[in-house]
Amino acid sequence: MPASIRDIWTLASTLARAAQQRVNALLKPLGLGSAEGTILLHLMVARDEVVSQEHLVGLLGIDKAAISRAVDSLAAKGYVTRQRRADDKRAYRLTLTEKGLAAIPALEGIFDHVYMAATRGIPPADFDAMMGLLSRIAGNLSGPDADGAGAPDGGADLKNPAP
Repeated sequence: MPASIRDIWTLASTLARAAQQRVNALLKPLGLGSAEGTILLHLMVARDEVVSQEHLVGLLGIDKAAISRAVDSLAAKGYVTRQRRADDKRAYRLTLTEKGLAAIPALEGIFDHVYMAATRGIPPADFDAMMGLLSRIAGNLSGPDADGAGAPDGGADLKNPAP
């Protein structure tokens, strides 16, 4: 029997929750949570680029308030600094501190460990195929038809659900 959207949603939620729980457990000795670890990892990858809180909101799909709380926490713990951007006084540029840079090898090890656990027993070709399918599904859900325009009856049931 083919998978339903409910099956896909449940599995995706289970996967995200399980990965977050593993990452949280491994980051705990560093005094970090998964949102903080993910932000630090993105700052590490983008070391030579200007990264703002707004950029992280779009990249991570986390709301502004949650990003702000995580960045406040990272700044208080000494992992990042926040500087007003010259081109937009409302926005901040985030930079790793020495402590943040020193944490990168541990963060990479943690995320690599979770990746290895997740891919254990899965042939690389199968994993690549799964990634391709997930990318297509994500594109389908965020593409031009994502608003219901491609749904039967023009998506009226999605835009104005019956009471």
